[in-house]
Amino acid sequence: MTTYRVKDWDRHFENDRSRTRDRCGFVCVPNKHGMGLSHVLTEPDGLAILGAFLLVIEKLSAQSRPRHGWLTDNGERTGRPWGVSDLAVTVGRGKRGEREFARLFEVAQRPNIAWLESIVTADSPPTPRQLPADSPGREGKGKEGKGKEGSAEPPAAAVAPAHAVPNELKGLVIYEADVKLCFDLPQMLPSWRQCYPGVDVLTEIRKAHTWELANPTKRKTPKGRLKFLNAWMDRAQNDGRNHGNGTGASRGGAQSGRLFTAATEQAGKFAGT
Repeated sequence: MTTYRVKDWDRHFENDRSRTRDRCGFVCVPNKHGMGLSHVLTEPDGLAILGAFLLVIEKLSAQSRPRHGWLTDNGERTGRPWGVSDLAVTVGRGKRGEREFARLFEVAQRPNIAWLESIVTADSPPTPRQLPADSPGREGKGKEGKGKEGSAEPPAAAVAPAHAVPNELKGLVIYEADVKLCFDLPQMLPSWRQCYPGVDVLTEIRKAHTWELANPTKRKTPKGRLKFLNAWMDRAQNDGRNHGNGTGASRGGAQSGRLFTAATEQAGKFAGT
């Protein structure tokens, strides 16, 4: 189970006034976003990603205090995690919204952006509760105060993962949960990089994950996912849609065919284990 959290929530999205309010009717957003925003806006859908993030901030601000930025039904680490479908429903975006929030989850966790972090746990989710309503909600009573309220939130690093997740798969919710892929991927990466020199392998893995998120009825099984990814790499190489290390190196003809066969055979060996 993967739970997301907005990084440094209290520092960036709370102030002395908001910390005294239960279910804020306003949103605290800094007017300086650093290089993270610049990197987001270099994406073709950068404005949509920013919009999705601001909608998440709005939802979290409407939760009960003390707020720590957890994307869950009750605002706590132990709550039921919000997924892309939950968020899409609350803003009335349907399948299109699922794709947009999936892109947010993918892009916002990159080290050069770091708006979100994900925590993988083995805990069973509690009984589902309804997400906060779209209305701003009620504000609590009391005077504005200084400083933080509420008990300290335990550090995210204290949560143990259910299984070892390679760094290349962190933040990719479907692939993080695929125990077989997590085990096999480190052994396949060198083969893919050798066989598909014109491909940025990690970028293509993220694209394949986004495709699976957006097409739940066509989602692959753990047994067939490695072959699916291998075929994805081959299409990326042949389409020339990215250039790996920037050289645009490619291998054509019989040599390319032999490399594809070798990679397919290796993926097949893992699929049969």
